[in-house]
Amino acid sequence: MKHFSAAEFVDEVEGRLPDARRAHLDACRTCAARAVVVRETLHDVRAPDVPEPSPLFWDHFSLRVRDAVRHTRPDPVPWWRHPAWAVACSVVLVAAVLIGIRDVRLPTPVAPAPSTSGSAAPASVDDLAWSLLTEVASTVEQQDPQAAPFAVRPSEVDRAVVSLSPAERQELRRLLQDELKRPGN
Repeated sequence: MKHFSAAEFVDEVEGRLPDARRAHLDACRTCAARAVVVRETLHDVRAPDVPEPSPLFWDHFSLRVRDAVRHTRPDPVPWWRHPAWAVACSVVLVAAVLIGIRDVRLPTPVAPAPSTSGSAAPASVDDLAWSLLTEVASTVEQQDPQAAPFAVRPSEVDRAVVSLSPAERQELRRLLQDELKRPGN
């Protein structure tokens, strides 16, 4: 048979326990010991032998609490939890994000170059970039480099050259040599 629940212990102390469960209490030492503890606890709680304080106690108690509260200072807020620091950190964070966003350049979609061969093989990103570069370069007139409509950083040129395939590098070398052989260069 299963042991008593907390409600059954209360029922036993109050005399409302059914006879079938009382038989378990008589047979189970564990439940009998717990019933004694519950009975003693409820007896101690019901015994009002605590004297009532004097009528002046509450007046003096109230004055002592008021004085203690008046002379205590609240715990200082740590410097990192002060509202001014929170505002300053937020401003720095927003500024950092705005500066980071300003330097981000979103890639512009590039239309695929028309295929010159009969096959419909998909062009790689490098092929698309190269075709865009040659198309833009063909529309730019020969003029002063400072007046060019766009500027290219040297690191971008290096990165572009490194990413060329061997055949593209060979073609770039040929184009540069042809350009250097032209009169006036």
